[in-house]
Order: sequence, then structure tokens, then C-alpha cells
Amino acid sequence: MKKIYLLILLVITTLTTNAQYRWELGGTLGASSYLGEMGGKELTRRDFIVDMQIVRTRTTQGIYVRRKLNKSFMWRSAFSFARLSGADVLSLNPGRVGRNLSFRNNIFELETDLEWVFYKPKNIARWFGKRVDLQTYLFAGGAVYHHDPVTTYNGKTVKLRPLQTEGVAYKPWQVSVPMGIGMAYIIGKTLKVGLEVSYRKVFTDYIDDASTTYKDPNSFTDPLAKALSNRRGELDPTLSEDFAANPQNYIAGSKRGDPKHNDDLFYLQATVGYVLKGKNSFYKSKYRSITGRRGMKKRRVRAKF
Repeated sequence: MKKIYLLILLVITTLTTNAQYRWELGGTLGASSYLGEMGGKELTRRDFIVDMQIVRTRTTQGIYVRRKLNKSFMWRSAFSFARLSGADVLSLNPGRVGRNLSFRNNIFELETDLEWVFYKPKNIARWFGKRVDLQTYLFAGGAVYHHDPVTTYNGKTVKLRPLQTEGVAYKPWQVSVPMGIGMAYIIGKTLKVGLEVSYRKVFTDYIDDASTTYKDPNSFTDPLAKALSNRRGELDPTLSEDFAANPQNYIAGSKRGDPKHNDDLFYLQATVGYVLKGKNSFYKSKYRSITGRRGMKKRRVRAKF
């Protein structure tokens, strides 16, 4: 993991030697959450963030490079790592509790976005004697990511994808469409701090390894796959007679997931960036002497990133 970050930083630094105050290097740190088959509240699936559970929130981190294209648009590429998790035991829905599935997933993602700055007031405040500007922007783009859901069984971590617990062979490499809104404060000439809220539109329902129906247990040749395809038997047998306790709801062909809706990913991230300086023609035109004569005081301008 550290080697990947170092390699990306090396490439970015090499590409941005002549920065012109247009390039920015930075990092992100925040929270990641998932919406899918597992968890949720007392009702069946509801759209968007209604079923989101704070207890399932995990962490995300990354690095990015951003380039200013003009006054209104910027381009950004980023590499990020996010943890996701879900467990039916945390749900308030008895049907999901009776299913008793759980997962964890690490998302490694490489994305590229176009950002549109739609609101940019000037000099909104001073911080330690330095002027502070504000940028508010929308962004959207494309990404490729790697995922590989796992679960815990008999105290050991087990990869779920190779087991094909629903008889479906899904791929670890997928594409997504990241989109969201962000706010950034430019402090002085080179420091940029902000906050972003983003949604990842993914095109798979197997982030959590659950999507369709229960498979016939006799069709499994791997005993581990058979055990993890239906984990209801691990529950306390003294459960009261309700939906969760009715074994007929968990037999072959019964609903195990919701194939009509793909999983959803949400990130809340703090960003910290450093705007790079460069001494090329752009830099010289902005920092030369007003009169061009030696000894005169040079004009200073802000980065205007």
C-alpha cells in the first residue's frame, strides 16, 4: 500500500516541475459508507440514504493531483483506498437478521474528474494574517476500482468471491461514476483545505456478495461455499416464531438479495492540498518589477488558484 502511494507521488512530482501555480498536490481522509443488501432499518429496502447506518461507517484515504484549466474548471486524478462493511446482525429488519450474512470489502480506486467552480467569493476572511478565499464546486468523472469481499467464519477471514455463494462469477475489477460537491478554502498562496461529499455510482450488486436467490445447497462441491451461502443455521435456535425464525424464507430459490438495485457507495472526505509554484514565463510575468528597473519593489500577487 505504501509503495503504491510513493510511486504515484514520484510520478506526479516529475510531471509537475513547471507548476505555474496551476498544479496542486494533496491528500484526503474521511468516512466511507455502503448501501446494499445487508444492514438497514426495520423496513425493506428504501432508496438513497434512508437505510444508511452510522455504525457501519468506515474510513477512506487517498492522494490526488489537480490542475487548473481556467477560472471555472479544474481537472483532478486521484488514487484512494476505502473500507466497507455490513452485517445483518445490525439490522432492525427481522428478515435480514434471520439471513445472518456479513461482509467486509477494501476498495482500491483510480479516478479522474472534471470540477466546475460555480461559486467563488473573494477574500472572505483572514487567518493568521493571510487572506482566505472560498471555492464551491461540483464534480463528476469516471473510475476503475478493485474489490474483493470477505467475511469471518470460525474465526478466520474467508474470501467470498471465489466461492460463488450464489453461483455467480463476478469480476474483482469494476468501473464507477464518482460525483459530488465540494468546498475548499485557499489560505495564503499555497495552502488549500476543504470538504467533499461524493457518491459512487457502481454497476455491480456484489460489493457485499449478495444479490439474487439462495442456491440449492446440494449443488455445492465446496463445503465452505455451502456453509457461507446460507448462514441462518448459525443463529440461536430459540428465536421467537417470526419471519426471522421461519426456515421456509431461506430455502433454495428464496430471496437472498435484491438484483433490481445495485449497491451504493458514499464518501465524506476532508482534503488538504499544496499549490505548487514554478518559475516559468507565467511566473515571471506576474512577479517581475512593475517598471522593469533593478532595485524597484516587486509586485506580489496571490496564487489565484
